[in-house]
Amino acid sequence: MAISEVDVRAHAKWIGTPVKRKEDPRLITGQGCYVDDVKLPGMFHCALLRSPHAHARIKRVDLSKAKAYPGVALTLTGEELAQATNSLPSVFSLGNKPAPFADYPMAVGKVRYVGEPVAAVVAADRYIAEDALDLIEVEYDPLPAVTDVEEAIKPGAPLLFEEMGTNVTWHGTYSYGDPDKAFAEADRIIKRRLYFHRYSSTPLETFGGIAHFERATGMLTIRSNHQIPAMIHPFMAYCLRIPGNKLRMVIGDIGGGFGIKCAVYANLMIIGHLSMRLGRPVKWIEDRREHLLASAHGTERTGYVEVAVKNDGTILGVKMKTYDNDGGYMRFPEPVGVILWSHVVQSCYRFRNILMDCHAVVTNKCPVTPNRGYGRMQHQFFLERMMNIIGRELKIDPVEIRLKNFIRPDEFPYEATNGSLYDSGDYPATLQKALELIGGYEHWREEQKKSRAEGRYLGIGVVTIMDSGASNLGEMSMIDPDIRSSTAGEAAAIRIDATGSVTVALGTVPQGQSHETVSAQIVADELGLSPDEVTVLTGFDSATHPYCGSSGTYASRYAGTATGALKGAAQKLRDRIFKIAAHFLEARFEDLELSGGRVFVRGVPQKGMALRDIAAISLYNPAALPAGVEPGLEASCNYNYPKANQMDEKFRANYASTYANVAHAIVVELDVETGQFKILKYSVVHDAGNLINPKVADGQIHGGFAHSLGATLYEEFVYNEDGQLLTSTFMDYLCPKATEIPQMEIGHLCSPSPFTPYGTKGMGEGSGPIPALIGNAVEDALTPLGVEVLGSNLSPQNIMAMIWKAKGREPAK
Repeated sequence: MAISEVDVRAHAKWIGTPVKRKEDPRLITGQGCYVDDVKLPGMFHCALLRSPHAHARIKRVDLSKAKAYPGVALTLTGEELAQATNSLPSVFSLGNKPAPFADYPMAVGKVRYVGEPVAAVVAADRYIAEDALDLIEVEYDPLPAVTDVEEAIKPGAPLLFEEMGTNVTWHGTYSYGDPDKAFAEADRIIKRRLYFHRYSSTPLETFGGIAHFERATGMLTIRSNHQIPAMIHPFMAYCLRIPGNKLRMVIGDIGGGFGIKCAVYANLMIIGHLSMRLGRPVKWIEDRREHLLASAHGTERTGYVEVAVKNDGTILGVKMKTYDNDGGYMRFPEPVGVILWSHVVQSCYRFRNILMDCHAVVTNKCPVTPNRGYGRMQHQFFLERMMNIIGRELKIDPVEIRLKNFIRPDEFPYEATNGSLYDSGDYPATLQKALELIGGYEHWREEQKKSRAEGRYLGIGVVTIMDSGASNLGEMSMIDPDIRSSTAGEAAAIRIDATGSVTVALGTVPQGQSHETVSAQIVADELGLSPDEVTVLTGFDSATHPYCGSSGTYASRYAGTATGALKGAAQKLRDRIFKIAAHFLEARFEDLELSGGRVFVRGVPQKGMALRDIAAISLYNPAALPAGVEPGLEASCNYNYPKANQMDEKFRANYASTYANVAHAIVVELDVETGQFKILKYSVVHDAGNLINPKVADGQIHGGFAHSLGATLYEEFVYNEDGQLLTSTFMDYLCPKATEIPQMEIGHLCSPSPFTPYGTKGMGEGSGPIPALIGNAVEDALTPLGVEVLGSNLSPQNIMAMIWKAKGREPAK
């Protein structure tokens, strides 16, 4: 498909336009409504007592003093909760299989990570509830802890679930092409052990929720900041033992999600049960230390990577053995993160022989959950680091080795070795543009030679990745082939009232992705209006919003799915409007146009009807409607991406809906005395097809870079051998400040997807390779010292440790 540097849709007025965000006036003036802003009459507050031990049996929990404390309404232990509810959802239950172990939101008989909830107190206010926690007496029998994933799989390691007999909770092997033949034909096999560290997203708003059970109706309403309420709704109903039509899930504004707020559901179970017992609203809002300690960590992965190559740099095949450290429990959607490399199995490269040997392992750390780039950034970190390592061993430039192995532009649409259908792209052009934006690759290589002669350490890094969007939940079949799914969908509804005003509702749950704005742009184009004339309902309400089985905001899915739902609903509505107008105007359907809030005959603009008049007739005079036209101007669409298919017997399917391409380039100067470096130049070029709103797209790029830069330079959850988290406050779990984010040069190319309604692609997670980008640059800078980067966290202390290791010396104590 032809590539251009501009987004061109000749028939569109609003799509592709950088209109201002509709959300901003409300949010930046402090008028958003987040879960903690909601205050209900008679509301109680919940606080959780958390385990100080990483691994221990619970011998006794004495709640008597807490129960007697003035203002306390109710107390709860894990044992009590387990008797009244069903175990938390598991991916395996989708295939009618039992979970490998029972899992409840509170500890039952045993604690498995520091911060695991042991007891709950409900009181008149948060202060009383917190004070009462101090009165609870718990007797523990401490057990040996294991935090390292490779130690956890050794014989004799402490077992988190004795009934399993192992800490490996799931294992799968996948072979595509002919890996054995590729390795037999290789001139070299290059091997490394690589490590992707544990960090999170640190949203401004922590987890929280309010449960309100009404005894008169039997309805339980849960307000929260959950990212995937539609998907988790049936699980919640099952766990709480109530019918699905008696559970209402309401989401307001969300102060950042990034994937980790998929994990809120566990604590919503607790307050849901408490409210059902009390018949009163119960609010729970975690504090920052609780959030860092025990709510949601991103995937930590150790990988043994082998690459079969020819001496000219051609990659023949890859073998990986990976171990994901899932923490104390394997919680939904885990272990799906273990296999999400399936979206980007080859990344941007042409090798078709790959063997993946994947393990999910429990340890005495906080459980993991999706985090921006879930399961894919780890895989692409391994591949992008190996590209540079291979180039160095073969004495081939890192840019040259990528260009040699790229999938070619004329090969699209390209079916990957595992069946994923890469829609479009020009990977060489994306990389070349990124290099241009930093001032030219050859220029910086010359500057590097000069700096080395002066004793300075200049490094240049490049990475190229695929930013897949809109998961096909058929990916879950890789975990268990008995799970049959092929959903990559979204739902939307559009209504025009008697005044001609347009209201839109979706199943998406945005947390900063500007869905109100871009949805209004799409509907405005389809119905001949301006975005200001379209109101998009905020948040989500399972009682009123349309939704499907995969609804929500995760995995960069809006561009590949919600756009289809909006277009489908708008076209249904447009067809009905035209049928009514054709009847009253005595015109042919195909001769009509819709613009400026009017339907008129093409070429005769004075012969027309106002949209509000058509709506009024449809609502109040249905007898006048043409035969076969339904009254009212309302339409909905439950859209599923047309290329989403079921997995076959060889574990092949199209595992995502869109496949954007991203290239990053960076120049750093490093101080070998401190391990610190300055970013001299940084560029990123996205090819996400047609952009609905270029300003919103740039905002996603800025935010993603800051997120990933923080993970690379600062953020890491560090545990000691006893399972105690050493970085549980912002004093030691550092995040980047706005003043620390360098100047960015952003570029866009456009190869529209041939499979999405507007040629759009998801693009929210293209920042994932920043650890590999900086790792490549740091290694390049330190080439004279022989430093090799094998891990993803490049804090000054970690860089100094690598320098000392290369020098054959121990770091200073």
